[in-house]
Amino acid sequence: MKYFKYIFFIGLFLFLPNISEAADRYWVGGGASTNWNATSNTNWSATSGGSNNASVPGASDNAIFDVNSGAGTSNISASITVLSATFTGFIGTLTHSAGTLTITTNGSLTLGAGMTYTPSASRTAFGSGTTLTTAGQGMSPITIAAGTLTLQDNLTFMDLKQADLILVGALDMNGFTVSGNSATSRILITSNILGTQRTITRGSGAFANADFRDIDLEASYNCSAITGLCGDAGGNSADFTFTTATTNYWIGNTGNWNDVNEWASTSGGSAATGRVPLPQDDATFDANSFSGTGFTVTANMPRVGTNIDFSAVGTDNPTWTVPNESYNNTIYGSLTLASGMAVGGTNGRIFEGRGSFTLTNAGVSYSRAITISMVDGTLTLLDAYSSVSTIVFTNGTFDADVFSVTGSGVSISGSATKVINMGSGTWTVTGTGSPWGWATSGTTLNEETSTIVMSNTLATAKTFAGAGETYNNLTITGDNVTITGNNTFNVMALNNPDLTTGVIIGTGSTQTITNLTTTAAATDVVVLSGVAGGGTETLTSSTSQICVDYLTITNLTAAGTAAWYAGANSTDGTGNGGWLFEACTSGDPNSASRQSGVPNEKVRGGFKVRGGVKFR
Repeated sequence: MKYFKYIFFIGLFLFLPNISEAADRYWVGGGASTNWNATSNTNWSATSGGSNNASVPGASDNAIFDVNSGAGTSNISASITVLSATFTGFIGTLTHSAGTLTITTNGSLTLGAGMTYTPSASRTAFGSGTTLTTAGQGMSPITIAAGTLTLQDNLTFMDLKQADLILVGALDMNGFTVSGNSATSRILITSNILGTQRTITRGSGAFANADFRDIDLEASYNCSAITGLCGDAGGNSADFTFTTATTNYWIGNTGNWNDVNEWASTSGGSAATGRVPLPQDDATFDANSFSGTGFTVTANMPRVGTNIDFSAVGTDNPTWTVPNESYNNTIYGSLTLASGMAVGGTNGRIFEGRGSFTLTNAGVSYSRAITISMVDGTLTLLDAYSSVSTIVFTNGTFDADVFSVTGSGVSISGSATKVINMGSGTWTVTGTGSPWGWATSGTTLNEETSTIVMSNTLATAKTFAGAGETYNNLTITGDNVTITGNNTFNVMALNNPDLTTGVIIGTGSTQTITNLTTTAAATDVVVLSGVAGGGTETLTSSTSQICVDYLTITNLTAAGTAAWYAGANSTDGTGNGGWLFEACTSGDPNSASRQSGVPNEKVRGGFKVRGGVKFR
């Protein structure tokens, strides 16, 4: 028996996984660079003030900066994961120029009052059961990645317009305060998933300069009069009492959105009698907003309000632009533009309204993307939409009604519930790459009587990623267009003659159509093909016959109950099947030679054999 016990314990020693213990690593500098993760040599020691070149702290280790760490700089230039990071007594500088600093389960981040902390816009993430002590340092964006983060003192964010506190898990304020930097450099406290609430336990804690989205409090809280006021970005619990919404009027010609002196409480009123709009506020531009033409409104805040209305500016033709900063403008309601104005900037607009809202474009073309991300909301076009960029669908309902949509691309992304009512207008897609991009679930596409046009004639490849959906009409006027997915179309129109590559049916896919049409002619041939060696690419139809002409067809099978007439003037390339390369007739579809080599003989009640012998 004792030998058995020896064998048992030896087996445990050999085969159970090693359990690594947390190691303490002290910053002492002297490494190959000031980067946290520098090697050959490292900046870390196994003891306070000891020799450098110990291992860089990892996910189970404690990173310690203390009085022996010197007054130099440590730079986080890539994503770093540690159990804990402590800066008590450190008088040097910590910069966070790139990557995410992650504090793992049951760990802590403890900053020091005497240090200099410059985190730029980089993110800090906290695992379950973690704590945060800021010691008065301003924080950059934070993600609570799991479980609960518990504050050990007040949390204030740095002067960063895109600062946010993202909750995958929960926040225990522990009676402390969470504050944005200012009334115009606000913190967005939000769930990581639109429409899914996350919980904050406030206790006796408070907020300042804060906007909330999809947050649930443990008890009722009147934040209407907090410092910087209380912004409602949608989806929050009834525990909140937010600042009452108002309408604010622009009165300052050229200016920045975050300048209170540009806003009045009435049309043409006094400066600063209004306020910089909160997410729940309306922003109105009218005849008293501008003294003439040539003025620019720079929307230099990420959340610009609910209903944004330029309809009454007359002929002043202002420009509304987004600055070259790392955020889009989010709108929580309707947008109404005015004819003659311009919409510019380096970033786009996001629609996040939670109700029924409208988009009026007044003939204005957008220079950047718009994104429809409206949980339980609907955005309806009131006129045609045009952009040189992409329209993106991630959440909610978009209704084109009877109006056209033009853009460089249509992107349908994410697994959230989306409904796209295509209406009766024409959707023109002008870009290259994947201008019709659909690689997601959760979408209901109502094709209605719409027509999609793929119009880019450059030789650069384009993909219509149909995702197996049903569409009404697809018209291709561009070149080198590949259709992927097993899709269904009413009419597929090949209106792209005299182009090099034409239309390609994607590898192994089947396109089911009611009719195939073309504008090809004697000197303007259309190219239609499958993929050489790619599989069986198929067009199928249950219509009685398909009639086209002047095509060059290669590696493509025609199937279904239809008789597929490629036309007498079309070219039969290699690898085809099921096509009739002859003029379309209204007679028996079995009257012509097929690609498979069936002789040109009729079967009518028996066999007819060349030479006049007839069997019945």
